[in-house]
Formats: sequence, C-alpha cells, structure tokens
Amino acid sequence: MAPWKFRGDSDDPVEKRRRELAEQQRRLAEQMSELEAELEAEKNPKPAPPVEPGPPVWRLEEEQSFVRNEEPLPVHKTKRVLRAQRQRDFKLFLLLAIPLALIIIWLVHRLTQAA
Repeated sequence: MAPWKFRGDSDDPVEKRRRELAEQQRRLAEQMSELEAELEAEKNPKPAPPVEPGPPVWRLEEEQSFVRNEEPLPVHKTKRVLRAQRQRDFKLFLLLAIPLALIIIWLVHRLTQAA
C-alpha cells in the first residue's frame, strides 16, 4: 500500500467487503445489547413511585366557599324554567312510549296470528 493512500482508500473489493461486514456485525451487536436491555427492563419493571394521598374529602368541602345567590328567581322565570323542563320531559316520554307501544302492538299481532 502506498504511503499517500489512507487505510480507508483501499481499492481492494475483498477488503472493502470485510470492512462492511465488520461494521454490520458491530451494529448488530449494538442492537442485540439494546434489545437485551429492553427485555431485562420489561422482565424487571421499576416499581411505580408511591402516590401521595390528597387531603380528605371533608377538608376539601370545608375549603370550598359556596357563594349562593340569596335572591330567589322571579316567579315568571321560575315558571318558564319549569314549563321548559316539563316540555322536555313530555317529548322524551313520547319518544320512548310511541316505539314501545308499536312494538307491543306488533308482538300481540304476531302472537294472535300464530295461534
């Protein structure tokens, strides 16, 4: 080998292939060691850090300040809210009762035909 050529400048294909294989083997060894470390970590997981308990619930309730509006709602607003709630309840009742009634009628019809 000429002194002006560096070791990596070799034109020899066998030497080049040998270096590639050595590099590949080194990378595979690194991957194997990383995978073995991961497997070992999975087999022996670190214990979870203990969770510090919070304050008791009754203390939380005492610490909260409840600011209630002491003024009652005007009568017309109360009636409006109750009327809207009653309308919602009625719509929900109809939404559930009508399909239930249709199913019962259909079942009775099927049972009377089968007999």
